[in-house]
Formats: sequence, structure tokens, C-alpha cells
Amino acid sequence: MSRGISTLFRARPRTTSRPRLSQAARLQMEELELRALPSTFASYLPNLATINADLALIRVDVQHLSTALARSTKTGVAADVKALRSDLAAVSAELTAGKSITQDLTALVTDEANLINDLGGSATMTVKNDLRALENNLMGLAKATNTTNLKAALTNVQSAGQLLTTALAANKNSTVVADLQTLNTDLTRVAADLAAGTDASTDLATALADEATLAKDLGTRAARTIKTDLQTLRTDLNTLSTDLTQVANQKTLDVKLVQADEAILALELGSNASLTVSADLATLDAALVSIASDVSAGQDITVDLANASSAELTLVTDLGRHITPALRQTFSALSTDLTRLASELASAKV
Repeated sequence: MSRGISTLFRARPRTTSRPRLSQAARLQMEELELRALPSTFASYLPNLATINADLALIRVDVQHLSTALARSTKTGVAADVKALRSDLAAVSAELTAGKSITQDLTALVTDEANLINDLGGSATMTVKNDLRALENNLMGLAKATNTTNLKAALTNVQSAGQLLTTALAANKNSTVVADLQTLNTDLTRVAADLAAGTDASTDLATALADEATLAKDLGTRAARTIKTDLQTLRTDLNTLSTDLTQVANQKTLDVKLVQADEAILALELGSNASLTVSADLATLDAALVSIASDVSAGQDITVDLANASSAELTLVTDLGRHITPALRQTFSALSTDLTRLASELASAKV
């Protein structure tokens, strides 16, 4: 989506503003690695080393911000920092419990953006660097913990549905035949929804309800294999439903990351930007507002993403030789997160 921008800048380094981790952060990271993890953490295991490293770096970033802003008198800053620490504790707790961190991570990114807005022009270069590092490492953690696979989940549902259909082929009970036909129609609609990238939650709920009706009409005398096939289909439908919720939450998180990038960009440009640059920034902001609105409404964001990418490219062009190394890094971050959001949009279609 924003490939034209991403080729202008190198990928942002996966570091904090101060590369060396404190001993406390290292110990916290090692403790998480050694802790006995629940079975629900299995989906994170392939990326566990990256998750641990990102989490440790985020702890360092938040600690640096807490120290740098301890004496700030700006309205809202102290509350923002407190919220960041609380959000981070929630993320750590959810990871330890093997649960999805998407919503807590979204809260953390939201509170980071609130801090940026409340700081305004009072942010020092050190604080700006820490904010940029925090945003970078939050993006890394979001990427490492996104383990949903809608294609695999849908394949499991379709396979379970086919097994059930085969198992009931000899059943001539008119009610059961009608129930099975209705259920297969539901599964076809779910697959069509996902192929089109539209919300499949309603059709999924209908499929679950119709599976329950089929199980009821089959009664307790149904063969054990058929009961097993019904349970497998029910489990796979619930898994797909959970994955769809996770994808929706992930889109919201990605939007928040993009908005935080823009907030950092506005902070770095400051109040001395030219009228042209200010207008470009306003155009970019409007495009990001449209993205957030359409994601919330479950609408397609392809055009919004194209508008945001175009607005970013215009801003880069108009800044020209005035792009500082800090701005270059922030543009790279924004481009990466827009591309990631486009990828999330594509992955929702199977």
C-alpha cells in the first residue's frame, strides 16, 4: 500500500532509544522465559524470544519516560504516564496467562498517543526519542503476538462439515436432512463472507445455532462418531469466531499504531511548519480519521489506505531537504504501519 514511501527509508531499527538494557529489565525478561507457561500460550511459542525481547524493551522505554517526565507540570502528563505503566502491567499479565494481549496493547498505544498530545511542544529531544522507541517496540510486540490464521481455521471448519455430511449421508430422516442442508448453506455463506473480506460473524453465529439444532434433532441415540463430528465442527466454528474477533481487534490496534506515528510526526514538525506542510499534515490526519471510522464500522479501507499513503508521500515531497534523521525514522515507522494495516486487510480475505 505505501511501498512508494517505504522504499525511501530504511526499516526502523528494533531498539530502544538507549540500546543497553538495564539489569532489572534483563532479569524480568529471563524470568518470563523460565516461567512455566500455560498451554494456551502455545500459539506464541514460535515467537517467544521476540516477544520477550520486545516486552523487556518496552519496560525500559516506559521507565525512561517515567523518569524523564517525573517533574513535568503539564496537565495530564502524570496521569498518562501512570496509565502507560498500568497498561504495561496488564499486557505482561495477559502474556503470562497465555491470553491475547491485543486489547491491552491497544490501550497502551492509545495512552501513548494521549501522552504525546498532552506534552505538545514541551517534549524534550530525549522524551521524543523515548516516545519513538516505545512506538517502535510496541509495533514489534503487536507483530510478534499476531498468530491468527483465518485460512487454516476456515479449512478446519469446511473439513469438519464435509465429515459430518458424509457420516449422515445414509440418514433419511426428513428433519435431519433439512437441518444438514441448512447447516451446509451456513458454511457456504461463511466461506463467501471471508472470501469477500466482509464480516462473517452473523453467518457464523447462525451456523453455530443450526449445528445445535441438528444435534438436538439427532438426539441422544446418534452414533458416537456422529457426535464426535458434531463436536469437532462446533469447536472449529468457535475457533474461527475467536480468530475473527482477534482480526478485528488487530485492525483496531494497527489503526492506533498509525495514529501514534502521526502524533509523533506532528510533535517533531512542531508549530514552525510551513503552511504547505501544515496542510499536508491535515490531509494525512483526515485520511487516518477515515481509516479509523471505516475500521470501526466494518467498512472496506482500501481507498482510505491509498489516500493516507498519497498524503504521506506529498508530505515527504514538500518537506524535501528539511527532513531530519528523526523525521526520516518516523516516516519509516508510519510507512511500515500503513503497510502492515494493508496486510491485515488482505489476510482477512481467504
